Amino acid sequence: MPEPRLLPSLPIAPLIALCYDTGRQPKIMIQELKERLQDQAQDLAAWFEAKKAGLKLSLYLSVDIRNSHRKISIVDTNAFPAGFNNLCGHGSGELTLTLRRFLEEHYPGARGLLLVPESHTRNRLYLENVRVLAQALLQAGYELRVGTLLPTDSSRPLRLPAVSGELLCYGLSQEKGRLRAGDFEPDLVISNNDFRTGVPEVLQGIAQPVAPLKELGWHRRKKSDHFRILNRLVAEFAELIGMEAGRFVPLTDFHPDADFESETGREALAHKVEAMLRQLAEQSRPPDLNGEPFVFIKDNSGTYGMAIMSVTSGDEVRRASHKTRTRMRVGKGKAKVKEVIIQEGVVTRDSLAGCPMEPVLYLVGDQPVGGFFRVHCSRSDRQNLNVSGMTFNTLCFHEVEGQPQEIIDDHCGQPADLFLVYGTLGRIAAIALAEEIKALGTEN
Repeated sequence: MPEPRLLPSLPIAPLIALCYDTGRQPKIMIQELKERLQDQAQDLAAWFEAKKAGLKLSLYLSVDIRNSHRKISIVDTNAFPAGFNNLCGHGSGELTLTLRRFLEEHYPGARGLLLVPESHTRNRLYLENVRVLAQALLQAGYELRVGTLLPTDSSRPLRLPAVSGELLCYGLSQEKGRLRAGDFEPDLVISNNDFRTGVPEVLQGIAQPVAPLKELGWHRRKKSDHFRILNRLVAEFAELIGMEAGRFVPLTDFHPDADFESETGREALAHKVEAMLRQLAEQSRPPDLNGEPFVFIKDNSGTYGMAIMSVTSGDEVRRASHKTRTRMRVGKGKAKVKEVIIQEGVVTRDSLAGCPMEPVLYLVGDQPVGGFFRVHCSRSDRQNLNVSGMTFNTLCFHEVEGQPQEIIDDHCGQPADLFLVYGTLGRIAAIALAEEIKALGTEN
């Protein structure tokens, strides 16, 4: 089988996003940004290299982006993405080759890999994600075994149902400080588990390196830290290309001691929400594009789209229903929500057949390898789309090109412009994640 072709880092063939009505503005942001990126290509290349110097990039990540066509904002960065099965099939070769190159550079002695996923047994789509990632690592030339944190006989694999077949998962154990899966002793442990409730005992104190780092799990990582670093990087990037930094990141504030049950706790949060809404109202924004300002309140250590709410006033926080308070009290794995961020709401103007959608970009290191759209036909363009009922569409360029105009909201001309823009923003998020690793003081 011939070696898969590595597509250029930018543009990215598997990902396309769509523009809005160009008649509302002399030049939509995607076109303006594309021109700036092309004009400053050499300076940007040097800037990216300088920013990466001395940093350890994470193995992989995903970046959620919202495009209001006034702002193109990074709204979340996940260190343990769980949608590899949603990548365009044309990106699978690039995923394999980019994984191989990353592992050869950063873990040159590794030959045997152990993939440790979440402990899901019935989520067939998640298990399909594990299967696709495992297949890419196998195709990269590594020996691989999938482990499980579920209690099972280490000598007999647990058979779990993925979409396209069974996934064999082996129980984990430690022997003299080294992790094993049955009789298999890996050189490198690859985690697809976000450790929201902490690092399991069997993974603590092991001699083998773990990628991505266990410390990037949500038991320790904070969204507020990521956006603080991201804001600084985006400010440098925006100055370099001569644009406003606020067009690439949402305003974000941190609120400790989140307490949705007490009236005092909700009042304190409502005051911060109102302060941000006033700040947003004072900004210049075309009302026909963005409408009434709103904010998202998010678990500062949140994942899977849980413990998120959107509001347009502080009173919505004060009068939150019992159901809403319960939903905001705990996150994934029933972990208690202790802190939240308050983040500017960015409307998504991308849509498919009238359904709002948002692009999700996947990277290995800082190299984009594909992406997909998260689509939700029961939500508005101002709501969180990462909830039950969402669908994932791997809309590759060759598939979108033939779609009728009334189905896809597409007014931007050249899709390559969008590949360039989203790939650039994704690479900035990857560097921000690498700076988080440095701040943790742990590298392996």
